[in-house]
Amino acid sequence: MSRIRHILLLGGTAAARKLAEALAVALPKARITYALAGATPHPRLPRAANIEVRIGGFGGADGLARWLREQDVAALIDATHPHARHMPHNAATAASLAGVAHARFLPRLPDFTLAAPAATGFSTFFSTSCPGLTRASRRRLPQSPALSALDCRGKPGNDERGSRARGIVWLEHAEEAVHLLPRGARVAVALGSRGLAALRERGDLHLHARMLATPVFCPLPRWRLCIGKKCGPRGSMAAEMVWLRTIGAQCVLARHAAGSRQLVAAALRLGLPVLLVRPPASPQGVLVLHSMQEVRDWLATHFSR
Repeated sequence: MSRIRHILLLGGTAAARKLAEALAVALPKARITYALAGATPHPRLPRAANIEVRIGGFGGADGLARWLREQDVAALIDATHPHARHMPHNAATAASLAGVAHARFLPRLPDFTLAAPAATGFSTFFSTSCPGLTRASRRRLPQSPALSALDCRGKPGNDERGSRARGIVWLEHAEEAVHLLPRGARVAVALGSRGLAALRERGDLHLHARMLATPVFCPLPRWRLCIGKKCGPRGSMAAEMVWLRTIGAQCVLARHAAGSRQLVAAALRLGLPVLLVRPPASPQGVLVLHSMQEVRDWLATHFSR
């Protein structure tokens, strides 16, 4: 790997930051550029003498390809958020145009299948407990054994074993939740500032959301948003359970990502329904690496030829 001169790492997550620091130690003579889009104020940055930080866009796939050539980049590692929809495709296109080795770094996501046993009654919950849902929306409810039941008129946050069926509803896009959430429901949301925009037409929701960046649109009157470090202690399942009880959450809407692990686990422990948005698929043909060791093996193999 001593032949590697310059690595561009597209970051923005805790896993990306740790990867950059690990590569800096493993490749002390390599130049590592850690690039951020600039959407999050005051981001945590990797620290190492051979890491440069670049903040801002590249100008699409063509601009990125030009930057790769001008900066003599040997390898491009896309370690953007698992739910990033545009940058992975731009990175793949740019790497192909510039003739640069390229891989995507995606740590394995939490597996909630063991925490969410099969349950039934989710469709019944939405159609009977919350009559505000339209007939057309009811027809869109997923029919799966891994669904939850919750009486939205009862006391939220009850964690008595067996008091409610529990489980997860998987969504392909956050927009699907617009048609699934009952009218007036109290929802804990972890979609990020951009994902939250999908719910703008649901002003009836008593929505509580936490995020790092302020959304670009004006929050609706019934929404309560917590921005940045003002959100108080979190990160453990116990802290998340306290938060869900405090806001009286009746269900959770979140992205399937490492950052939502404890929130989803807390919701399942409390017996709350969870709507979980799947990450988009990686661009076709792109090599996906799941661990630091896989990244090191890829670099060693590719640059030892």
